[in-house]
Amino acid sequence: MTGLSKRARKTMTAMVAVGALSGGVVLVPQVAVAVLSTARATTALNVRLSPSTSAQVLGVLAAGEQVERRGDPRGEWTPVRYRGQDAWVFSAYLSFGDLGSAPDGTATATAAVNVRSGASTLSPVLGVLRVGESIGVTGQAYGGWVPVNYNGRDGYVYAAYLSFDSTTTTPPVSTPTEEPSTESDGEPSAGSTATGSGTAKTALNVRSGPSTNDRVLHVLAAGERIDVRGEVQDGWVPVIWNGQDAWVASQYLTLSDQTTSQTQSPADQETSTERSTAYTTSALNLRTGPGTNYQVVRVLPINTAVSLTGVTQDGFSQVADGGQFYWVSTTYLTSEVTTTTTAFTTTAVNLRTGPSTDYRVVRVLPVNTEVSLTGVSQDGFSQVNDNGELRWISTTYLSDSRVTNDQGAVQGPIAPVPDGSTSLNTGGSSGLDQLRPSSKQIVATIRLNFPQITTMYGVRADSLPDHPSGRAVDIMMPNGANDQALGDEVAAFLQANADALNIEYLIWRQRIWINGQSGWTWMADRGGITANHYDHVHVTVYS
Repeated sequence: MTGLSKRARKTMTAMVAVGALSGGVVLVPQVAVAVLSTARATTALNVRLSPSTSAQVLGVLAAGEQVERRGDPRGEWTPVRYRGQDAWVFSAYLSFGDLGSAPDGTATATAAVNVRSGASTLSPVLGVLRVGESIGVTGQAYGGWVPVNYNGRDGYVYAAYLSFDSTTTTPPVSTPTEEPSTESDGEPSAGSTATGSGTAKTALNVRSGPSTNDRVLHVLAAGERIDVRGEVQDGWVPVIWNGQDAWVASQYLTLSDQTTSQTQSPADQETSTERSTAYTTSALNLRTGPGTNYQVVRVLPINTAVSLTGVTQDGFSQVADGGQFYWVSTTYLTSEVTTTTTAFTTTAVNLRTGPSTDYRVVRVLPVNTEVSLTGVSQDGFSQVNDNGELRWISTTYLSDSRVTNDQGAVQGPIAPVPDGSTSLNTGGSSGLDQLRPSSKQIVATIRLNFPQITTMYGVRADSLPDHPSGRAVDIMMPNGANDQALGDEVAAFLQANADALNIEYLIWRQRIWINGQSGWTWMADRGGITANHYDHVHVTVYS
């Protein structure tokens, strides 16, 4: 690259254009790729033993992590070196260039590709760039899309099908959702007769066969009509385009009344295309396509009104949002606003990220904490609205009204023993029945969150007042001083929930932590493993 400026040489080495699918072959323009020795993951990315999604996963690259490249992309895959071993990663999730340069200049189509009005495959198609056609880049790429100027209008083109000149930075390439729009080079088939017509609901690919793997012959604009030649088959409508047999996806085509009566059974008939309003029953992902593998645009809060287009696919509903079409899971939609009701905790109870004890504990709610129920329940847990976040609580520990001390609920859930009694002194424990209510909450909370801990000590004779008064609990490690990791976890959990559990201080491994003060402080040597609290976590509550 002699004769080029330093900036031009740097930019050219950053230029990578992942090729477009055409007839089953991926074209990868070799634009100074070999100069680059590394590539960077644009998202969490599997590293595989061979170039196939069924190949063994050797590891995962974190977003932003670099990997040594051992050659140019080959089809959809790039060969790399991973931990001293030859491996492969999917090219569409790699960035090969310097993404911080200025986003001006021009780009050239490496395959026939759609120009869309928005950065989504659901956005209307403004036109099609042919192979070799150039277009002006107007801004910084995001989400794998490049903003462009198309005939004086703002548009977007998927970066994977563009190459860039020496003044334009190669945008990051992310999830490969855009398909090239390939013009037909086949001969029209004869003998087909129209049985009706259909109207495209949005920009719609006309394909040579009933599969997304078949070649795109044309792109229908939203509202454009096309002749239908037969019945719906597995989600595809046979049509006639430019005199030849072709196919379109049925969910994006509104069939005429005549066509519907001739080609569809009642189960296949399209629902009304008039938009209706629905409401989210939970925090809900708004996605670019009808599946959990599609990109999340944003999260809709509970009771968000969405505009349904009437199109559904694979358990997802299409919605119109700001001039774009997106998808949400139909399961979490309802025709009416979800009303919330109030409940109260009957003991110190875990607030979790999901509806089972396998989910992470966000924090512990004290007894008589008021919570807002969303009305959604699952596997014995109730969903609650926690300052805009949806969390879960065991339904067993919720009540319609506040509990009082004489109800005994403030003592926490009591674990019954084999003889049917409700004593807390199980698993070799002692002195727990005489504890104060706050101390009993500590016992119940530890048993709920750390079931491997079976032995705890409460009220006993001591020169210090904590244990005799019922304000202290010793949480014994199952393997004594060898359970440092478990003890660290217990101590950290109690620190995180100290206020909710009314904790004054903790002692663990010859250190003391006082609520409201900074950090752990070393204590004097008391002469032994137990005396120095190496085999148990000591907890003292305020009252």
